Amino acid sequence: MRDAEHSAKLEKFLTYYEVEFRTIQEGKVTAMQLAFKTMMSAEMRRTVALQVHRGLTGLVESGKNAGGLSFGYEIARDERGDRITGELCVVDGRAEIVRRIMTEFADGNTARKIAYDLNRDSIPSPSGGAWRQNTILGNSQRGTGILNNE
Repeated sequence: MRDAEHSAKLEKFLTYYEVEFRTIQEGKVTAMQLAFKTMMSAEMRRTVALQVHRGLTGLVESGKNAGGLSFGYEIARDERGDRITGELCVVDGRAEIVRRIMTEFADGNTARKIAYDLNRDSIPSPSGGAWRQNTILGNSQRGTGILNNE
């Protein structure tokens, strides 16, 4: 258990139904043991989250990608074909599609019109299906979509 609320609810439920909580390693687990283990697990979760965040921040500060692939990029690989952490490279064919979308939008076309034209020209979307205006425009607050993804 990593959440005190769920742990307390489980303990209350088991006590109400007079069911013993047992583990393979320890046998019967008391309410005190459960509370302590929950507290330790919650602290471990917070510690790991901080370490992951610190690692991702370090990647970003060194100018590298901290996760996620934007349409038009792929993960860079070394001579042996192994991934290079935080490095991306441009996929030429997809980059042309991104440039086309940017140009058409700058020329005053709507995301709906751009999606229609891409589908008309049989250009596959990032998912391989049809283009939709949301794929192009996305959500500006969340930074999604081709036009709103920095």
